[in-house]
Amino acid sequence: MKLEAGRTEAFLKNPGTPVVLIYGPDSGLAAERGLALVRAFPGAMEDPFRFTELHNPDAATLLAEATAASLTGGKRVVRVRDAHETLVKPLEALLKAPPDALIILEAGELTGKSKLRALVEKSPAATAIACYAIDSARLPGVITARLRAQNITIDQDAATWVANNVSGEEGLLRQALEVLVLYAGAEPRLSLSDVCAALADGGDTSVQEAIDATISGDPAATDRALALAYDEGQSPVGILRMLLG
Repeated sequence: MKLEAGRTEAFLKNPGTPVVLIYGPDSGLAAERGLALVRAFPGAMEDPFRFTELHNPDAATLLAEATAASLTGGKRVVRVRDAHETLVKPLEALLKAPPDALIILEAGELTGKSKLRALVEKSPAATAIACYAIDSARLPGVITARLRAQNITIDQDAATWVANNVSGEEGLLRQALEVLVLYAGAEPRLSLSDVCAALADGGDTSVQEAIDATISGDPAATDRALALAYDEGQSPVGILRMLLG
């Protein structure tokens, strides 16, 4: 079956089918959701008898791992990375007699003609979760909403700048927002100059060097790194916020 977007978070915490296909062009989001499914079963990842990770396995390997018994109790979890169309036949067999395990298939982009995707979407024993980057038209609003949830207001032109300079892929977007939250510190508002200073290419390295030199007690190195950071457009207040954060 296809999973509606609004049900994704709840499903990741309590998967309702033994087979889950995660696909789409946002590979970072797919990997993140795959990991969330593994963690839905506490202790599984740390137990080699309960957790197996496979990379583009052949049919025999997938069937063997999916049907293996858990020697220490608890549900087995099999995470398949780089899943391809070659797994259609073994998956058909597993769906006819679902094992007492969670089978996670992580694939890249699958078109509507994909037999693997079609098999999962039609089966009541399987769930398909699509992972797409956030549409560019929606991205400024998403950025604004996520920062608002952190009690931070971002100016409209600043949100637009971030959207134009950061990919809509979930992993990259989350990293950028984490930097902005750290940069904001106790300040409730981010301006265009703030986000440019926080996310401008090359600025992170010199700022980090300044922070490292300060912590290590090297004033000469601190002065050099700060001078370079200022030349790159970093603001003293922003650097101080990152140091105190």
